[in-house]
Amino acid sequence: MKYNIRTHEIPVDLAIIEQALTEADPAALLDFDKAASLLRFSSCLNGPELLALMAQAGFPVADSALEDVPSECCGGCGG
Repeated sequence: MKYNIRTHEIPVDLAIIEQALTEADPAALLDFDKAASLLRFSSCLNGPELLALMAQAGFPVADSALEDVPSECCGGCGG
């Protein structure tokens, strides 16, 4: 699943968030688009799990700030 979280220019500690994320999902990916103040996640975690993880990492996020990103999968590879 892919998610975006708008940070509204609130400083975030990416190292702490990335550590918590990869402990919960070793294959997860995280990046930050500074120009858009946007955290981008790719993880097997669902939305509520990701919100809980963010709170544990010291960056509580409102449900409304979590954006689901539609799948880009065409199904062609069978995966």
